[in-house]
Amino acid sequence: MQADEALRLPCVATSFRKTNRALTRAYEAALGAHGMSLAQFSLLSTLARHGELPLSRLAEREVMDRSTLTRALGPLERAGWVSVRDLTARSRQVMLTPQGKQALTAARRAWAEVQREMVARIGADNWRKLAPWLPEIADHAIGRPG
Repeated sequence: MQADEALRLPCVATSFRKTNRALTRAYEAALGAHGMSLAQFSLLSTLARHGELPLSRLAEREVMDRSTLTRALGPLERAGWVSVRDLTARSRQVMLTPQGKQALTAARRAWAEVQREMVARIGADNWRKLAPWLPEIADHAIGRPG
């Protein structure tokens, strides 16, 4: 592809931002009834899947910088959904608490309804084709080989 051709295509970042805002609204409308945002649901889900994680590894999995992640964990810690403990002066570990597991279980029902609706609207075949590309696009955007 020539450079000029790339400039005639829609902006990748703008397209993803608009899509992300629309999807976030849909998911947060359902998750809000459980007192959590989509970003919080994502963090809790990652901890449920992977167990206790160092802050740096959780930030990497969520494609967040550490300071943003630390700010995001504050409300989750105050709600009693996660526990953050210092391992060393420079290393912290994050874990899902039993209350966090309960909150996540309750919110998953609402998430599942929206997920089914979104996949139905997009089309399951379209989503199966698109989903594998998203992590690769993220890797390219942050400079990791895909």
